[in-house]
Amino acid sequence: MSKIAEEDKNIEQVVKFMRDFVNNEEILDIYDKINDVKYYAKEEGRAEGFAKGYAESLVESKKKIAKKMLEKGLSIKDISEFTGLSLSEIQALN
Repeated sequence: MSKIAEEDKNIEQVVKFMRDFVNNEEILDIYDKINDVKYYAKEEGRAEGFAKGYAESLVESKKKIAKKMLEKGLSIKDISEFTGLSLSEIQALN
């Protein structure tokens, strides 16, 4: 790499930057911290996405159950009490 760098000034500058970067403890520490923040941000995002997907899935499941309960003739009030869905949500299924 050093031999190639001698032939090209841009590559030479990149190689010098890389050497300085790798040999600078303070920069490496900051780099590690940035990577840690990125990692935990991604993990938090995944957890939030999972929770949102789970909540949406739960509502859809409740609606399917409520629809079957309506077909069996249960009252909207009882279905609301059992499923936690609002009266208007259940009426919209009808």
